[in-house]
Amino acid sequence: MLDPEQEPIFTVDGPNNKVYERVNWTPQASGISIPDEVAEKLEIDWAKFLNRHDPVRNITYADEIDEEKTFLEGASKTVKINIYERNAEARSICIKKYGARCSICGFDFGKQFGEIGQGFIHVHHITPLSMICKGYILNPIDDLRPVCPNCHAMLHQKRPEPYTVEELKTILMQMIDKAN
Repeated sequence: MLDPEQEPIFTVDGPNNKVYERVNWTPQASGISIPDEVAEKLEIDWAKFLNRHDPVRNITYADEIDEEKTFLEGASKTVKINIYERNAEARSICIKKYGARCSICGFDFGKQFGEIGQGFIHVHHITPLSMICKGYILNPIDDLRPVCPNCHAMLHQKRPEPYTVEELKTILMQMIDKAN
């Protein structure tokens, strides 16, 4: 989902999007069927729109796997990235205040894994350092939250700004309610 007030909207019209003309995007009924080749282009264009390297992969079901097929993995490649300095004391203060359990789902590695999980937790910057792009004065109580690695990854599924802790909590609660 995008916020149209703050983010550009993905559109399917334009001179390079002739393949999209094959689909009625505004039917008078719920649900539409998208041909495979249109869906593939849509996945690629959506990934480019979100500045992701790869489009969402097609789902392969177990009964569709060719048992003879092999894959190459483990080749080395050089990647240049920006690394933002973190303050270990700020992290400590955040964990001391909120505890080493996820602020979203409540997961506690110490309770689940015992001694090896004691104190393990990611710390999420409410305003991503990549958006600030410079050093800044951080308040560990206001600007950081402890989150498990899964919830941390889900926070950053929304770009350019991640979901807030409260937004992701709401999404999680809605999914739990649906399951029950």
